[in-house]
Amino acid sequence: MSRPLLDAPYIFGLHDPGGEWIMAQAGRRGWILFTEAVGSDPNDDSGRDYRPWSDQEFGAICRINHGYGSMGTIPTPDRYADFAQRVANFVAASPGCRTWVIGNEMNHSQEWPQAGALRAANAPVASPVQPDVASVDGFGHSSASRFSALAPAMAASLAVSPLGAPAGLQPILPQEYVRCFQMCRTAIRALPGHADDLVVVGAVAPWNAETTYPSNPTGSWIRYFTDILNGLGANGCDGIALHTYTHGSDPALITSTATMNPPFQAYYFNFQAYRNFMDAVPAAMRTLPVFITETDQDTPWLDANNGWVQAAYAEINRWNQQPGAQQIRCLLLYRWQRYDAWQIEGKTGVIDGFRAALANDYRWKEPPPSPANYKVGDVLRTLDAINLRAAPGGQIIGVLPAGAQATVRSTPYSMTGGLPFWAVRVLFNGQVRNGWLAQYTLDHVIVAHANLWRCDPPLTSQATSCAHWICSISAASRRAQ
Repeated sequence: MSRPLLDAPYIFGLHDPGGEWIMAQAGRRGWILFTEAVGSDPNDDSGRDYRPWSDQEFGAICRINHGYGSMGTIPTPDRYADFAQRVANFVAASPGCRTWVIGNEMNHSQEWPQAGALRAANAPVASPVQPDVASVDGFGHSSASRFSALAPAMAASLAVSPLGAPAGLQPILPQEYVRCFQMCRTAIRALPGHADDLVVVGAVAPWNAETTYPSNPTGSWIRYFTDILNGLGANGCDGIALHTYTHGSDPALITSTATMNPPFQAYYFNFQAYRNFMDAVPAAMRTLPVFITETDQDTPWLDANNGWVQAAYAEINRWNQQPGAQQIRCLLLYRWQRYDAWQIEGKTGVIDGFRAALANDYRWKEPPPSPANYKVGDVLRTLDAINLRAAPGGQIIGVLPAGAQATVRSTPYSMTGGLPFWAVRVLFNGQVRNGWLAQYTLDHVIVAHANLWRCDPPLTSQATSCAHWICSISAASRRAQ
């Protein structure tokens, strides 16, 4: 049965469909990212059906682009309203997905729209333009300008230099992306059945210093990133997309803490760049899910199982296991399909590395349920065995079996050891006993979608309210309750 947000509990995944059979064989159905160019025609109602994947319990992520290349990952500001309407139309016509990323690498000039494309009153609306996938690099993944800030350290190998705004292109400044994103999110969440969808901030290109403005004269990608998040505010988005890579195929680069040359000496030079983004997330937004939607070796994949893939997933798992860490829900290998030099399809060495990584049960930590709003007299029924305690987190009196009834005898709940405990009265071993029951388990690991608690029909006149939620239970964690 698919999860409510059509997501996946594992951190594994691929950019592009086609290789998901590898995850299915391993019994770890992870994520698939689909990238779509939708244009900005507000009368275009077309979409795509993602149910062939989500119905198999793969997590679906759709990255919505206005277009590719000079079409712009988002359009020029005069088209924002039309683009938002087109995005909403696309979402409405695209069952099987509930996670939508708006735009891609907005700080990179390759993703900027043509400045001369400002529409006259009678000009036609933009239609989606697909990249030249028959070329060596139709999506421009190898663009020399993409990692422009690396030029001082990598001039010999990349032969690039930091660039200003190329002629004819309109930079996407943070405040402009914020406005476009807000319009798209509002339009998506206004659709019937999509009020709880995740509308995710597009990934900022690491090591790109092209987008400069008065408060960011060096073009820092981290400042660009935080300016977007601060502009949106704590409740202004539902998730954050990131990209991170290594510059080479050596697995040691995954954990390398080498940093860049001035003025970016505070930033990591390789895969650890993801931590610069994570550390920069405003405190009020550190409960949001994070999706790393692209990772690779920068150069085309080395066709060898040299431990790179395993090291990358182990690193993200280490991050997630830190107490209180903002959870990274996926790390997607770029890319499965043969659209450019980074294709994984046919590279048995990379696939073997992916299989080896999949042998690990790497999951992101599900957020705990919210404490309920029970009232005195509410009657609850346990749906699994659960400890009855003498005090919140205290001595165990006994274990109530599934189907036992408990009446709430006082409120509010008591938060102890990270768990909300409720004071209840139960019939236990033929006697009425007072005790405390935890609302959910300590580890929050979802092993089956089920109600741990459920209000039965009122048994007394005092039982006037009921709370209902999804949470987790596992035999290994019952002792923690």
